[in-house]
Formats: sequence, C-alpha cells, structure tokens
Amino acid sequence: MMMVPFQEGTTKMWKIDNASFEQLVAGKKKVEVKIVTSDTKEIFEKDMIIFFGHDGHKFMVVRRAKFKDFEDLLNLEKPEDIYPGKDRNGVLTELRSKFPRAKEKFGVYAFELTPYEPERMIVPKIIRHA
Repeated sequence: MMMVPFQEGTTKMWKIDNASFEQLVAGKKKVEVKIVTSDTKEIFEKDMIIFFGHDGHKFMVVRRAKFKDFEDLLNLEKPEDIYPGKDRNGVLTELRSKFPRAKEKFGVYAFELTPYEPERMIVPKIIRHA
C-alpha cells in the first residue's frame, strides 16, 4: 500500500473575540460563522486558520457549508455549536449584532473547525470478523 502524505491547505488569519476563542480551544464551540466575501470564498476544507492575537493555536477547517442567510443556517446547524449556551434566538441575535443585515444578503458560511495537532496521528480502526 502506498502512503500518501497529508497535505494541509493554505493558512488564513481571522479575527475572533476572546470568549469565542476560549470556547474553540476548549472544544465547546465547533462552528465559526462568516459572511460571504471574496476572502471567505477562498477557504476550503484542510485550510488552516490562525486568529489575530492568539498565537500558538492553529485550527483546521474540516467542513464548509454555505447558506443563504442566518435563518437558513440555523435550520441546519446546531445553535450550541455556534454559540455554546445559547438557543436559536440567542444565536440569531448574536449574529445579527455582529454582522449587518445588508451583508447577510450576500450569504453565510459555516466553517467547522478543529484544533490542528500535527504530531497526532490518525490510526484507522481495524475490525476483524472471526
């Protein structure tokens, strides 16, 4: 069997508030929401995200999903993955206070992030039937 080395994508820098960053590091927050822009259109699975002012932590994009607006996003994404401890209405209020409605009409991306640990190897589970 030929081994194919893992190849990470490009590295991008984003801004994030301290509370959201701490929740990402703790594994409570899993999804970061961004408005569709020319920059966010260029972010794909396997790309790395580094947050301004938070050195030493790198996150990998494991899933990217596009939605027409926040309502559409919250129909398919779990609110607690976006803002832990908040229900659907609380998340909608947070997102609308963070992003102007005029920009929401361009669309919304949900990026599922996971901490990047290059030294950690993924070992497949082998199931043997006797």
